[in-house]
Amino acid sequence: MNRKAKIFAAVVICVLGLIGWWYYESARWENVPTNRFISKIKTDGIRVRIRVPNEGSLFHLVDMSFFNGLETGYSFDDAVRIYGRPDNVTEINGKSALEYWYKNGRVQVVREESSTAVTWSLDAYPNGLDYRKLLNEEISRRVNTKNDESIIVFDTDKGDLLMVIIIKGNRVDYLSWLYLTWKSRKS
Repeated sequence: MNRKAKIFAAVVICVLGLIGWWYYESARWENVPTNRFISKIKTDGIRVRIRVPNEGSLFHLVDMSFFNGLETGYSFDDAVRIYGRPDNVTEINGKSALEYWYKNGRVQVVREESSTAVTWSLDAYPNGLDYRKLLNEEISRRVNTKNDESIIVFDTDKGDLLMVIIIKGNRVDYLSWLYLTWKSRKS
């Protein structure tokens, strides 16, 4: 095969890949007119992806009581001042975390530093929490329980990632809630 033919083949493969990606990203979104907190939703069998108008919509779609009052945007100092000393402090792969252990699982206030930014999140590891108790019914009914693992992804209409939830069977294995805006300090 000569050089022109190889370049042509590479261009065709790239174009077909872009068309496939565009089809996947655009064709499967579904509007949910009965729920004002969901802009669009799509399911691919393993993943349920939810677009929400704003960060506040999460509180209507996910039972946030699991976080035991912790919210995103708290620094380590804020967390210690408000919730007391952590039960554990960890540092793994450039991430530092304060762990708070509760009877329903553990919650970590996580700080991750890269060369370009510092990000904060809350990571949670529930003890046997059924996903149907955590998620709004509109979302719960879209989880495919036949999968070994399902992934729920929340992002805003602007494309900002808000939360990722990993479900194994019908139990929530992991939640990660990323901050978009700093919360006001609480006393």
